[in-house]
Amino acid sequence: MADAGVPLLDVGLGVFTSAFLVEEIASGLRAVSHGQREAALSQGFTPWQELRFILLPQGLANAWQPIVGQYLNLMKLSSLASGIGFAELTYQVRQIESYNAHAPEAFAVGTALYRAGGGDGRGANASRPGKKTATERPT
Repeated sequence: MADAGVPLLDVGLGVFTSAFLVEEIASGLRAVSHGQREAALSQGFTPWQELRFILLPQGLANAWQPIVGQYLNLMKLSSLASGIGFAELTYQVRQIESYNAHAPEAFAVGTALYRAGGGDGRGANASRPGKKTATERPT
């Protein structure tokens, strides 16, 4: 079972990163010289052809490095957010325990939620102990 916060994490990081990606692509397109656009118009290109054959190839080439940097940043932020998720779960368990003094129940539920989210130190999609992940070859 997946962690309940994962869809919210995906949406939040998606919105956050997409704002940067849109600006980087727009900057790459703005970096194409105005002379290239004039040349496309003088050759009789339609606005769609100008975008497809002139602006996008050159604009994406200009924006390639910042886009790669954003995807690397996204990977870093997603791993950081998963660590924060565990810290937040631990904090909430301690808050519940201090509020009603039911420590065993609070920590049992917290542990169950942690394990249900794949929290075993290897990630939610990792193989479980004893489970074969590949067929063994005879030697």
